[in-house]
Amino acid sequence: MEGILGLGPETLAWCFAALLLGGTVKGMMGIGLPLVAVPLLAMQLPVPTAIATLGLPVLISNFVQMTAGGDLRPALARFWPLVATLVAGILIGAQLLATIDERRLSLFLGSVVILFSLLNLVGGRIAVPAVAERRISPPLGFAAGVLGGLSSFFGPPVAMYFVALKLPKDRFVSAIALVYFCGTVPLYSAMASLGLFGLREVAMSALALIPVGLGLWLGQRLRRSIPQQTFTRLILALLIAIGATLIWRAL
Repeated sequence: MEGILGLGPETLAWCFAALLLGGTVKGMMGIGLPLVAVPLLAMQLPVPTAIATLGLPVLISNFVQMTAGGDLRPALARFWPLVATLVAGILIGAQLLATIDERRLSLFLGSVVILFSLLNLVGGRIAVPAVAERRISPPLGFAAGVLGGLSSFFGPPVAMYFVALKLPKDRFVSAIALVYFCGTVPLYSAMASLGLFGLREVAMSALALIPVGLGLWLGQRLRRSIPQQTFTRLILALLIAIGATLIWRAL
């Protein structure tokens, strides 16, 4: 028996659970919604449909997190050079996609992310001093944008950078949401221009707001209850998972 949008009850229940889990991770750590939800959704849906389903949840969840708590202005004032060069890099990277081996790129990025995270988890001290931030932010934003345009993964380098800046957990979430929002707007706009968002995909994306929104609320409550050190370790563990996903995609 088929239900909403041609999906059976079991498929709907699976998709609801996948989106709820992804939203909870996103609410708690500021990253991880596509990483968690897309592979799970793809077990029941075609991969392009799974990605398109997350369109509205990704945009709106990032908008909510970057505007919550009054941290948007400080984050924008501090990181606007990174955001501006990130968007420019995404546009350039998308143009280069046809000429560069995405598998090698994903393998390299995944290895760097895992190495950075493991060094921090075992006690390494990778830190960016405040005096160097203005010099580092623009080129890092551009490099992350080019990587994002080529592979759709521009978040890991920025998350690594924010960990190295030792941002407090609430400021980390606000700043990374700002970066994700500004990066995903051109990314999903390009997908829309290619006709990947039909009426069915838009309807599925709108319905996905319900479990993702519930998970976002739950994750935010969980974030308030965990100490900063635990939060940082969870971010690093999630980065390792992202790095492993990139390597898996390359193999």
